[in-house]
Amino acid sequence: MHSLLKTSLAASFLLGGISARCERVATNEAPRIAALWEQYREARRSGVEPVLADFSYAGYQWGEQAIPAVDWKVFDVVKFGAVPNDAKSDRKAILKAIDAAERNGSGVVYFPKGRYLINQEDDPHNEPIVIKGGRIVLRGAGCGMGGTELFMERHMDPSEPNKLWTCPFMFQFKGGKPTGDPVDVAGDARRETRAIDLADASAFKPGDWIVLHLQNNDPAVVAASVAPYPADPAWKSLVETGVQIDEFHFIESIDGNRINLKEPIHADVKASEGWTVQKCNPLQQVGVEGIAFIGSWKEKFVHHKNAIHDGGWSMLELSRCANSWVRKCRFTDVNRVVAVVGSAAITLEDLLIDGNFGHNAVTLNGSSHCKVQRVDDRAGQWHAGGVAGTSSGNVFLRCAYTEDTCYESHASQPRWTLFDNISGGWMYGRWGGSDFNQPNHMHGLVFWNYNNTGTGEPGEFHFMRPDSVYGRTIMPYVIGFHGNPQAWDTNQVAVLESNGAPVQPESLYEAQFQLRTAGQTP
Repeated sequence: MHSLLKTSLAASFLLGGISARCERVATNEAPRIAALWEQYREARRSGVEPVLADFSYAGYQWGEQAIPAVDWKVFDVVKFGAVPNDAKSDRKAILKAIDAAERNGSGVVYFPKGRYLINQEDDPHNEPIVIKGGRIVLRGAGCGMGGTELFMERHMDPSEPNKLWTCPFMFQFKGGKPTGDPVDVAGDARRETRAIDLADASAFKPGDWIVLHLQNNDPAVVAASVAPYPADPAWKSLVETGVQIDEFHFIESIDGNRINLKEPIHADVKASEGWTVQKCNPLQQVGVEGIAFIGSWKEKFVHHKNAIHDGGWSMLELSRCANSWVRKCRFTDVNRVVAVVGSAAITLEDLLIDGNFGHNAVTLNGSSHCKVQRVDDRAGQWHAGGVAGTSSGNVFLRCAYTEDTCYESHASQPRWTLFDNISGGWMYGRWGGSDFNQPNHMHGLVFWNYNNTGTGEPGEFHFMRPDSVYGRTIMPYVIGFHGNPQAWDTNQVAVLESNGAPVQPESLYEAQFQLRTAGQTP
């Protein structure tokens, strides 16, 4: 891989590499049209509830606008004192450039080509570089050789020594926390609809971001959330703390006490269960582009050996952000690549992960309607891209990873996730999640035209793994699974269709988007 980097790592290389790895299996027959797609299309036409969620709102500006090449005022880190390739820390200059852009109200923090040092021995230890202003873009001169590199020599230590997951990310975009009192939902709403009736909508206005929230440990509510399975007492977070749903939405308009949302809701809302709505204050229009993030992670990775193995070199976190992006970046020799936390309408695209393999690739944690596309994980992170926490309505599209890893579904109640045209391994043990935070995924996990490049699991694959307290997924949908063959326990799958051969439409997300937008290309 490093020899390839010496020749080119432009966007065309990234796209070409991924498309080659995701090449479809040749067959003598045209792929059949999936019955589940026909049901979705008919449900949209007739106004009834579809089986599948509408994933078409995922990504920056809900897929309706391209990620912009913003022309805001440029804050060149060199003019603030950074000197690339001089073996001295550039941290102070970078912070000065970010501060100037934030005070301006917007800006492109620009890194000319060269290597910049961001976490050296003489830098403050365990202090991330934090961006707290909207309309800030970190932009480099490209992520290939001869472009821009941000080099993190020293690892981060855990903020809580006994918690392996608490090493901070080096770069953090941090929006504001929800404000105002939660407002009760006053009426029921069916999943895949886009309006909510409140007891009092006067605190909200069009253009606001809100979180639609439920926390309820009523045994009947808990039981319904995992049906047809019984709620396992070992799933303490679910059984004791209760069902928790946090969906982030954008208010398009308000009629009296009814708020009309941009995106569909992905759960049946029942006012009697205690649903609320609260205003959010995300950073908006922030981005990272054209940068190679380089760590010093060189050890052989051992899962949960210690905090340094799990997250010592964690690079980029977007927390409480909306309508933002990360694109055309490379991540080399890192433990954790990108985490998107409590955010919505984020696009991450054309990313390359290489070098020494580590813990996590791209993780969406407690986030809604985000899209991760064309991520090529050549390092083979222990957990390939996936979801955690109360995530909902997210899409992973045309991503690739190695044959010896698998997708991530890290428990704590994610719902409605689409893995669309993914190419990579298929195996137990890589989903993540503690036993008390099970299931790994609630209802709504969809695999569409998954290309298995690994050996798979012998015999039938169980989404309720019989030989472990881990590996618990509630009735997923497996459509067009192909590549190396895999058998299934069909009692643990909501729909199994065309096992062994891809289906049409090739991409569920793209077909849903084109149906919603009358053929517009996403």
